[in-house]
Formats: sequence, structure tokens, C-alpha cells
Amino acid sequence: MSHLTQSHRYIIRRMLKQGYKQIEIPNAIGKDKSVINRVLKRNSDKRTGIYKDKLANLNTLNFKKKSTSVENLP
Repeated sequence: MSHLTQSHRYIIRRMLKQGYKQIEIPNAIGKDKSVINRVLKRNSDKRTGIYKDKLANLNTLNFKKKSTSVENLP
């Protein structure tokens, strides 16, 4: 499954901060490189390009709320 947990997102942020290359992260957390690329693209600050794990968590929660409310429509 390609979903990331909050701890995965934290690990991504820490690894980037410590200077790991983007290609090294998927092996460390057991995910495909396309998942990491997508997450970094969606959840990086548009001005600075810095990945924000808290932003990723908020986006995930907001997406879950939207999909839950859509499922409840008649």
C-alpha cells in the first residue's frame, strides 16, 4: 500500500534535513520512489521548496474529511 503514516512523513523530513538524497528515502521507509516524489511535490512549501510534514498531515486529514462527507451524500 502506498499510504504514508505520520511517522513516515516525519522520517522523510528528518532525512531531508540531515542531507539524505531523495533517492535514499524510499529504501529507508519501505516505499516506492514515486510515492516519495509525489509526497514531496504536494507537500513542499511553494516559496522555499522545503518539505513540511505537518502540512502533509493536515492535507491528509482534510482529504479524509472531504471523502467521508462525499460518501455520506444521498
